[in-house]
Amino acid sequence: MEEKNPADKQHPASGPEQYIQSVTIAVEGLHDEARALQIEAALRAKHGVESAVVDTNTERLKINYDVRLVHVPDLHETILRTGYKPSADDEEIGPTIREELEHEQDEL
Repeated sequence: MEEKNPADKQHPASGPEQYIQSVTIAVEGLHDEARALQIEAALRAKHGVESAVVDTNTERLKINYDVRLVHVPDLHETILRTGYKPSADDEEIGPTIREELEHEQDEL
């Protein structure tokens, strides 16, 4: 059975959970718990973000978001506004996220 892209409006989902995806983003230099809480709060305040959890030990941020409302470049921009930089290491963001980032840049 072919897996459907939840953002594809041609294929309606069976429920809102079909539109929720998860991404893990490495964030350079994120060791401080207080700053981690600020980043989590900034992301959760963004319309379409279900959850955001920082692991300061691994410097990674796991975000669950609605693909209809927010895109990975939007998440990166929110992280940048908190004073931190998402990792530029392609292996950490994975091929799907890399393709989405490239597509967003092509549209600009």
